[in-house]
Amino acid sequence: MDRICLHCCLIILLMPVLTHGENLDKAWEIALNVDHTLKAAKKNTESAKNKFNVAKSARLPQVNTSGGFTVFNVEQRMVVNSAGLPPELIGLKVPVAERSMFSYRLNMKLPIYTSKMIENGINAAKSAHKAHQIEEKNVIQNLKMKVAGAYIAILMAKRWAKVSQSHVDSLSAHAKDIENMHAQGFVAPNDFLSAQVALADARQQFLQVKSRVDIACAAYNRLLGRSLSYQVTIDELQPEIEKSDCDIDFLTQKAIENRSELKALSRQLKALHYQADMENASTKPHVGITSGYNYNENVYQDHEGIWSFTIGVEWNIFDGSIAKNKSYAIKSKAQALKEQIAEIQSLIALQVRKAWLDIRESRERIKVTLKALGQAEENLKVAKNRYKEGLTTNTEVLDAEALRSISHSNYNNSIYDFVLATFQLHRATESL
Repeated sequence: MDRICLHCCLIILLMPVLTHGENLDKAWEIALNVDHTLKAAKKNTESAKNKFNVAKSARLPQVNTSGGFTVFNVEQRMVVNSAGLPPELIGLKVPVAERSMFSYRLNMKLPIYTSKMIENGINAAKSAHKAHQIEEKNVIQNLKMKVAGAYIAILMAKRWAKVSQSHVDSLSAHAKDIENMHAQGFVAPNDFLSAQVALADARQQFLQVKSRVDIACAAYNRLLGRSLSYQVTIDELQPEIEKSDCDIDFLTQKAIENRSELKALSRQLKALHYQADMENASTKPHVGITSGYNYNENVYQDHEGIWSFTIGVEWNIFDGSIAKNKSYAIKSKAQALKEQIAEIQSLIALQVRKAWLDIRESRERIKVTLKALGQAEENLKVAKNRYKEGLTTNTEVLDAEALRSISHSNYNNSIYDFVLATFQLHRATESL
């Protein structure tokens, strides 16, 4: 019967609470809508997209216009002083422009060939934009892991509070029994005093645990953008304890393939290579078209408006090795990024292994602590009966109660360590 009662108690502990609280999916949804880090990541993505649009615009025509009204202090004239002219014309001043004039111009420039400088710039901006998009996924995964951790911290703190309250209640009942027995002269004053001291210690521990609950709730509310004092009601989690483990090598490979930070760094690496090529292309031949219309208001000018069309070639043959050194600098950054990628791959493999081992360890701890629960309850029951019959000391009862409290705490810790390790493994494999 004791074993049946124990199993019933454990089932009740693992069942979701009857009240409809907030579940983890709802918490994730709220956090994703209010988190400032995620909003900042989205703005960075938006900025990268605008830079990508700027890079694409470099291959489009550029059209500009200008105009103005000019006033000279004197009328512009040209002195005739050419050989072969009649003497009477030598030194003649001929007007060439009015004292005031209106002018405007319209120009258009279009790059035709840039030795792939523009294409490399576009590809670099595109890769950078894609890296920021992928980085958003990494921020989301990190946020969901933080919320899950805070969620579990509340459940664990509340479970500690229940164990602590049970410890206080048990010691209160025991202290009441000793007080009655002491009043009748059946026990020594020392037993009464030690029971009161143990009860006081249990009560101060309960106050500490209540404070932990408040801190856990405040941390959870902060992630969800709420007031830190918001009343938190959340659902219990049901761990799949008997679910078999996946192969560690498979999980590690899956993590390395799926992790968004690795994908983002790979995109950044591509962007650096494109930037290096773009710098090299700046010293190669560029071909472009320039066309325009110039108008100068001038009665002395035969054609006030003139159209022009030019196909030009620009080749920066020597720039003092500026572009070359810039390219080398960017390639060095790319090499550094490769080393960073290799380091992160190693860390991810370690994360997967640690979470995988934590799951196995906590699963075994659950089995051990579950068995210890029944033994601790039975030990306390026997100790109390023996004490009432005068066969043992009060110290043995207090020790038995302390062991019962520790057994419950160990069991709860093993349960939530398992749950937390499961979420950590999902985060390590990018599957939250």
